[in-house]
Amino acid sequence: MMYSLGDLWDKTKRYSKFTKDEWIGIFITVLVFGFIISFKEWGPGDQFDLTYGLKNLFSAILISFVIVVLHHMAQRIAGLSCGMRGEHKIWWVGIGLGIVLAIVSRGNIWFLAASGVYFHHLQMHRLGYWRYGIGMKGVGGSTFAGPCAVIILVTFIKSLELYVPFIPLNPLMVQKMFIIGWGFALWNLIPIPPLDGSRIMFSSRLAYAFLFGFIAGYFVLVYAFGIYSYIWALVFGGIAWLVFYIVFETKVIN
Repeated sequence: MMYSLGDLWDKTKRYSKFTKDEWIGIFITVLVFGFIISFKEWGPGDQFDLTYGLKNLFSAILISFVIVVLHHMAQRIAGLSCGMRGEHKIWWVGIGLGIVLAIVSRGNIWFLAASGVYFHHLQMHRLGYWRYGIGMKGVGGSTFAGPCAVIILVTFIKSLELYVPFIPLNPLMVQKMFIIGWGFALWNLIPIPPLDGSRIMFSSRLAYAFLFGFIAGYFVLVYAFGIYSYIWALVFGGIAWLVFYIVFETKVIN
């Protein structure tokens, strides 16, 4: 285990850095996300307040930067553990769709999906692996590490705000980060290339059904009803798994 961790640390130092093009894509993405998230936050009520708007824009950009970088880095490190190097490319269709939906909905719809991960085979680091080339299970697991890392971070910070009151956290900022993080994870699980959902679904349809049901269920419970419950989210995930199995998988088997 120590050797494996040391090997992963070595590969992380050598292969996990973002390229110039990737950094450009990240900055474009977080600026667009900031625009989308803060679209209707340029003044209290119907009033326009430049200072108020710029403050909300800056906070949205800052939160988006943390979430996007964490998402990408988690996928790269997970890929390196399987002998694959991740490369992130901006999805211009998602960028355009996010801007259009924000304008048309007056900021009520946040479409936060604007990149895809592509894995490259590191030949020397795949020696000894079963099925030497890149496999879909490795790609699916490495891809899901991104949304998973985002969910863990925002849920942990939200838990601190809820259950450890002596820590000086801004409830409004924490709630905004929580909603953005879960919304970002949910949008990226749509099974459309090059989004994360397409990689995970090709890896395992049933696993995808459970994960999407779990994340979508938890997001709806929190956003619509203010209920923070992993138990009920697991129930939603189980229902999604069962429905998908009965409606689709049994027909494929038969």
